[in-house]
Amino acid sequence: MDARITVVLVMTTTLCWAGLPSPAAAQESAKPAAAATAKPGPWVGLDVYGGGAAFQRYDQPDPADEDADIRFAKTGWNAGATLFVGLPWLGVTGLAGCQTIETVPTFQMAVGPQVMSPWIVGEDLGFRVFAHALYGYAATTGDGLPQHSAEWVFGGGIDLLLLRLQYDYVRLHLEPLKRGNHRMFVAGVLPLCLRNCRDGEINLSGRPAAR
Repeated sequence: MDARITVVLVMTTTLCWAGLPSPAAAQESAKPAAAATAKPGPWVGLDVYGGGAAFQRYDQPDPADEDADIRFAKTGWNAGATLFVGLPWLGVTGLAGCQTIETVPTFQMAVGPQVMSPWIVGEDLGFRVFAHALYGYAATTGDGLPQHSAEWVFGGGIDLLLLRLQYDYVRLHLEPLKRGNHRMFVAGVLPLCLRNCRDGEINLSGRPAAR
């Protein structure tokens, strides 16, 4: 074979091999692009509360009657939770409980929107205030013919650290009770964080809190 033809073939083969990517480079180019960093979801908070509740008593028994129940009100219980998603000032709250109104034992549950102020922190104490409007269901639980009624609950209160003081105006239709009744609620409240938590919150998300 002519020497010039041999040289041309060798040079052509060398240039072709030089133009091909190396195996390592081919593997690197085949790797998928790094996944974009996942954006944190909206902040999610959950207030859990529970405690004692009592209705104002309208019928004051005669104290001369030894068999009369002269207590101002019978104490029952309430428990519930408020869920916040993205907006720390607006949530959905639900509660359930059993209380005696006058002499009628009742079971009640209601749900609705709640607005909440931010924590106001002083040198010795932090507090926040809230208000809600709820709609729900009430039923008698004592002896006699059972009764059922829709109910409206309008109220609000204040959280002093982990202590909640709340007042509610409860409107329902159960005989022989008045349509409008007043309820006081004293409870413990635990404000929790479930996602995208901030520093200082009770973090249940499993992720570090943002500063």
